[in-house]
Amino acid sequence: STAARGKKHTRKSGIFASNDFEKKDSSLSEEDAKVSTRFLLAASRTLTLYGINRGSQAAFFACRDLSTVAREQGEDFPKAPREGIISLLHIAKETSIACANVFGGERRAGPEPEPLQDEDDVFHSGGSTPFKTKPISTLSGIPSVKGLQLDVERMFAETTPTFPHPSSIIDFSRNAVVFLVLKVAFNAIVEQIRICTCRSMGYRQIQVDVLFLRFLLPHYVKDDLIGEGKNG
Repeated sequence: STAARGKKHTRKSGIFASNDFEKKDSSLSEEDAKVSTRFLLAASRTLTLYGINRGSQAAFFACRDLSTVAREQGEDFPKAPREGIISLLHIAKETSIACANVFGGERRAGPEPEPLQDEDDVFHSGGSTPFKTKPISTLSGIPSVKGLQLDVERMFAETTPTFPHPSSIIDFSRNAVVFLVLKVAFNAIVEQIRICTCRSMGYRQIQVDVLFLRFLLPHYVKDDLIGEGKNG
């Protein structure tokens, strides 16, 4: 009808049109809808495999020397995050740019963080410096250790699904893919740390790595589409 032809359609065309199986497009026949759904699922699986592959590459660099670093002893403070952590973020950056070129939109989630001016802003939480105290498990009910040590221990206390189910549809966006890359890499780091025996210097280095990632993550991903877990 003339009214139907004059009606404005906001639906995008192509296999990236919608991620919602519940929304039926009345302009498609039942057979066409099935074909469209299959193409959407195939595209989602391909994008998921891409994200997992990039995450595995980032995990390789982040975990490559972790067992050696964990055994290091000493009283000095680590001066910087490990090179593997820098490489992890470099892969996340490459993935972010590639996905922005495909899906459109911004190439980053937010502006570059402002440099930390005060050392207390970095290491202090609750009036104590975790790098200057003996590691104490906050999970044992001792509330005196806070800040970065709590972040490290929370990684082990919470469980977040890492790999999407084959039948699920990933959001076709830069944010979703980069989020998947980081989840895969972080999961590998956590599992590698589980089998390590951390000594004083090695534990401090892990704290520095966690701080560095926590500080820079808002530059790479937004949390508006994240619905599973707190430490994804």
